[in-house]
Amino acid sequence: MREPAFDSIVLHCTYNVGVPDHEYLDWDGIVNRHVKELRYDYPGYHKGIERVKGHLVECIGRPLFREGAHCLGMNWRALGVAVIGNYDLKPPDRYLYFTIADVCKNYMLQFPAIKVDRVFGHNAFSTKSCPGKMFDVEKVRYLIRNTV
Repeated sequence: MREPAFDSIVLHCTYNVGVPDHEYLDWDGIVNRHVKELRYDYPGYHKGIERVKGHLVECIGRPLFREGAHCLGMNWRALGVAVIGNYDLKPPDRYLYFTIADVCKNYMLQFPAIKVDRVFGHNAFSTKSCPGKMFDVEKVRYLIRNTV
């Protein structure tokens, strides 16, 4: 099995039209859906970000030596980062945007082929609204470029 050659990051929200709310409200729901129901060996995303008791938490997902299972046509080259929630209804708050940017910057340090213009929303490769109609991928790119 060849190892993936990551040069991109694809950002996701965990909301799916037609999927019951309880399956995207927390990281455990994502893991359960991907591993138990879809029979993946790991969650499809490499990392998750969720709010637990008011605090943002980074959740471990698929190991970095495994291709993703999150974006058709991009899984060998893109790390998948899932943000728990439905951003069709409301935008992420500023703290969440900063956390997403930090996750991306840390991946960019690990994988120098990933440049800021290679950070995408899932909707760049799909007809889905993911990571959400109110999720501003350009704001994430701005924060990557302009924060320490």
